Amino acid sequence: MSNLKPRIKHISLAFMGAGWEESYLNFRAFRWADIKDTNTENKASHVVIEETLAVLKRSFLDGKGIGTDGQVVDITADDLDDLDLEALTTIGQQLGGQPDPNA
Repeated sequence: MSNLKPRIKHISLAFMGAGWEESYLNFRAFRWADIKDTNTENKASHVVIEETLAVLKRSFLDGKGIGTDGQVVDITADDLDDLDLEALTTIGQQLGGQPDPNA
């Protein structure tokens, strides 16, 4: 285990639409150890998505979102399963270094 403090990546969920402007996810920035065994070559898309989601869950720290009742809720790693594919793609891109689409 490293003694280095991890870099935190703060992802705004404002791209999700109205009501999500104050929502966010915090992740530990990806380390080489997190992704070195990830190989998308010759894999079915559902396998790639499952592997990507597993990496996201291992790096997840905390977050706030909007519940079905419109109230602010804490987001857990398991809640990532309930995000749509477009949201997961955007989150993965931002964690990988692409700019925030809201910037």
